[in-house]
Amino acid sequence: MIPIKKKASPAILLEKQRIARERGLNSNDAYEQLNHEDKTAILKSLMEEQGHLCAYCTRRIPDERELPDDIDPVTIEHWFPRNPPTHEEKGQGLDYKNMLAVCSGNRGRKHTRKPRDLTCDAKRRDTYPQLTLNPCDPATLASIQYRENGEMFSNDPAVQDDITVKLNLNCISEAVQLPESRRKVLEAMQSELPMDDEEETKEYCISVLEMFEQETDPKSEYSGILIWWLKDYIGRH
Repeated sequence: MIPIKKKASPAILLEKQRIARERGLNSNDAYEQLNHEDKTAILKSLMEEQGHLCAYCTRRIPDERELPDDIDPVTIEHWFPRNPPTHEEKGQGLDYKNMLAVCSGNRGRKHTRKPRDLTCDAKRRDTYPQLTLNPCDPATLASIQYRENGEMFSNDPAVQDDITVKLNLNCISEAVQLPESRRKVLEAMQSELPMDDEEETKEYCISVLEMFEQETDPKSEYSGILIWWLKDYIGRH
């Protein structure tokens, strides 16, 4: 997971917010004002600012794998639920800062008939209304680390619960193997390192880190593990 820098809200959302206020609509009903064309425009904006990566697992979006016709390859996720158990209302339904673009989460895939095979929003759904991890709040991502096999973890219990349970970001199934995907991109980057001279290696890592941190659209898939490893290496040398 990597931090997302939010841009200005699309004009269509501002107009829908105005209408929702006039009509006194709750977040669910306010969001239902959006038609297919509106959502397409919002998703386009979200994907551009996320570098066409899922906000949670950082897989490429739209999901180009074969999916059933009734499964969207990319959807709008509300970090703070539109209809939380507390019934709290703060305009979250049409709040662009509360919106993320996420992958299909393996919905509708041949081998994803069990919850353990789902990831991201598909795994979270209404079962886990509150998350600690928020890609729009870098402070919540600070404790994330990675193991050599690509597994993501945190020493913060709440963050660890989000990773392993609520979002299933270490999913290993026939449909997707997220740790293995991260491991492969890490090993590919490591294979390019000039290892003959320690100082040269460090300078190279600094330049590569800067490149990843300045990526816009598209961004490198699974770049979170790359950025973490580079920072760790630079810090130790």
